[in-house]
Amino acid sequence: MRKKAAAEVLAAAAAHSLLTDQLHDLDTLRRDRAWTAEEDAHHAELRLRLDEARRRHDGAQRRLRAISAFRPRAALTQLGRPRTG
Repeated sequence: MRKKAAAEVLAAAAAHSLLTDQLHDLDTLRRDRAWTAEEDAHHAELRLRLDEARRRHDGAQRRLRAISAFRPRAALTQLGRPRTG
């Protein structure tokens, strides 16, 4: 369960990073010339997708923290800690 949550965090972070890079490339292009209507629409779409990716990443990170904070007794013994009682 924890590995799956960690994989979700990484996947969401990668998606966020890719979208950020694409937005950066468009912003660089804007410095050289005015955007076309298609580029302006693409920028708006990327901003929406970036916001969605950020929400997915934040949610995945919260789930991972919640899983990591919950350590049942069986998990503690798997980490090499002796059982008490």
